[in-house]
Amino acid sequence: MILTIQQLEAQSQYGKTAMASTCQLPCPKCQIARAPGSVTCDNIFSNDTLRYKSIPKVHLREAILCVRSDKKMSVVGQVFLMIWEVETEWNNETKEYRRLAAGLTEVPDDIPAEAVRVELYKNQIEVIKGNSFSHLNRCEALGLASNKIHTIEIGAWNGLSSLKRLLLGGNEIDMLWQGMFSGLDSCTLLSLSSNKIHTIQRGMFSDGFSKVKTVQLGYNQIEELSQGIFLGLNACTQLWLYSSNIRKIQHRAMEGLNPDYILLDLRDNELSTLPWTVFGKGHPSRLTLDLSGNPLVCNRSLCWIKQGEGWIHHLHKPECNNTNLDWDDITLSCSHLGMYEIHLKYVLSKITIQNRFPFYRVIRE
Repeated sequence: MILTIQQLEAQSQYGKTAMASTCQLPCPKCQIARAPGSVTCDNIFSNDTLRYKSIPKVHLREAILCVRSDKKMSVVGQVFLMIWEVETEWNNETKEYRRLAAGLTEVPDDIPAEAVRVELYKNQIEVIKGNSFSHLNRCEALGLASNKIHTIEIGAWNGLSSLKRLLLGGNEIDMLWQGMFSGLDSCTLLSLSSNKIHTIQRGMFSDGFSKVKTVQLGYNQIEELSQGIFLGLNACTQLWLYSSNIRKIQHRAMEGLNPDYILLDLRDNELSTLPWTVFGKGHPSRLTLDLSGNPLVCNRSLCWIKQGEGWIHHLHKPECNNTNLDWDDITLSCSHLGMYEIHLKYVLSKITIQNRFPFYRVIRE
């Protein structure tokens, strides 16, 4: 179901929604919808879709929404900028612990060991210290979004053996390094949208990410995705990289992702092309792709996308920067010779020839 802002207002038990003129996220067409009522926006990951449900005694007061040019409403990743009205910090019945907008500067040490869900949204936490959650072996969801986190110490996630959802959106993390998330062997969702990430260290996802199905990295400052950067995400079926200023994606950058199905969201970046070797030796059986909002140069380097209608589904059609024609109307020069030349160039770049032809030596990485 796709909801317009007017429809959202209609669903609110308080009627009209007050709209603010500014946005706290770097979205050019973003608005803050203040909608007191029983409408909540939890667990949202599908593009241009808002699923809602009523939760007793918990009311949505603020949600960040992005209005696309087609007037439909996109939710900016995991909706985390919320202010909740909660009667108590600890709910013994649901085993949920909440300290929201409470001015916390560090992780509290009074979280009950039996907590299944912990929410610490909209505080002032800057550092996640080692063993901060070591006693929470039953916790399945941890919300740390909208803090000021810039440092995550080694061992920060020790003890979280049951954690499935880790929400770190809206913080100040600038780099992802190998071992940063060690100990999260049960995690299926990692949300890092709206941080300041500019570097993802190779091998970052090689330790303990075998069960992760969704990775959210939208609204960052990544610029370039290097070869093998997502190795280890064997179960990942949703990779969100929208609006991250990505200018270049190297060959084999997406190698290691789920071989059966991938949703790859690359909308609103600075890409001029997407190499057909981006998935390595092969490609997933089914691919849902969003390249809209990129200054694509439509030439034969995009033939694999144009000819992949059998296994590629577009969330939004690509837009060609070098022509005014619609994607469905353009004709690319996709000759077999052209594709052969591209393939040959790629294959030769991976061959090691030792001593036999010194003038044509290519060193294996």
